[in-house]
Amino acid sequence: MTAPDVAIFLALKGLVPVGASFACYPETFPEPPRVPVWPAIRYQEVSIDPTQDVCGTDDGSTDDTFMQIEYAAKTKGAAKLLRAQGRAALMAVTDPPCLRGNGSTDYDPVTDTYRAIDDYTFHPSSGS
Repeated sequence: MTAPDVAIFLALKGLVPVGASFACYPETFPEPPRVPVWPAIRYQEVSIDPTQDVCGTDDGSTDDTFMQIEYAAKTKGAAKLLRAQGRAALMAVTDPPCLRGNGSTDYDPVTDTYRAIDDYTFHPSSGS
């Protein structure tokens, strides 16, 4: 797991408890025959932007990482509420990520769920 993956999981896992496990998934929601439990959160790395300076690019420890977080629920209101809770949780972490834009919403007819989607940039080089 990358540093942003760990930060996202630790910040958001408590928002969607499911028994002894959590409905906070990297990359994709469970596929059949496993059935995801809603509400759920999915996060994925979209891209990495290497830090450049006069010495070239570094070893990756200061690269900016672009992440997408998708909050899924059975109603649009529940998905948007979960996103608001997720935004608050992420702003409370050390070196919080930067929200890119206002987010978006969508409906997935296959799972009959609503999605609230945010894009973030993690800037580890700005940490103290």
